[in-house]
Amino acid sequence: MTWAQVAAINLLQGIQGRLQSGSPFADVLVQVGDAEFPCHRVILSAYSDYFLAMFTSGMQEDVTRTVRLNDVPQQIFASILDALYNGRDILDERNVIEVWRVASMLQVTCLRQYCEDFLADHISNENCLTIWREARLSSCTVSGYYRSCLMRVFYSNKTS
Repeated sequence: MTWAQVAAINLLQGIQGRLQSGSPFADVLVQVGDAEFPCHRVILSAYSDYFLAMFTSGMQEDVTRTVRLNDVPQQIFASILDALYNGRDILDERNVIEVWRVASMLQVTCLRQYCEDFLADHISNENCLTIWREARLSSCTVSGYYRSCLMRVFYSNKTS
C-alpha cells in the first residue's frame, strides 16, 4: 500500500470517528419536524448542491447556522445522515421512494442515483405506478424508463 493510500484511509477513518452527529465539531443545526440534528457544513456541502448553495451564497441559514427542512420525514433524514456520514446502505423497498424524494429535493446526486438503480432492480407490477409518478414529480430523467416499464406492465396485464 502506498503512503497516499494509507494517509487517505487514516484521514477517512479519523473524519468518520470525529464527525458523528452531535460532535463538538458540528457547525450547523438541521431542524426536521421537532428533531434537531447537529451536522457539519463541509459534509452536507460535499454531498449536496442544495446545501452547498445555501452555505456559500450568504443565505440566512449560513449566518444563523440553523437550517429548517419542511416536508421531510425525521426518520428518513436520520437515515440519509447515517448513509452520508457512515456509508450505511439504508435502502429497502419500504423507504426507497421517500429517500429518493428527499435526496432529489436536497440534490444529493449520488444517493438519488443509488435510489434510481435500486428501483430499477426492484420494479414490479405493484410499485411501477408509484415509481413513475414520483419520477415525474421530481422531474427525474429516468421517468421515460419508468413510463416504458409501466406500459409493459399494463400491456402484460391486458394480454393475461
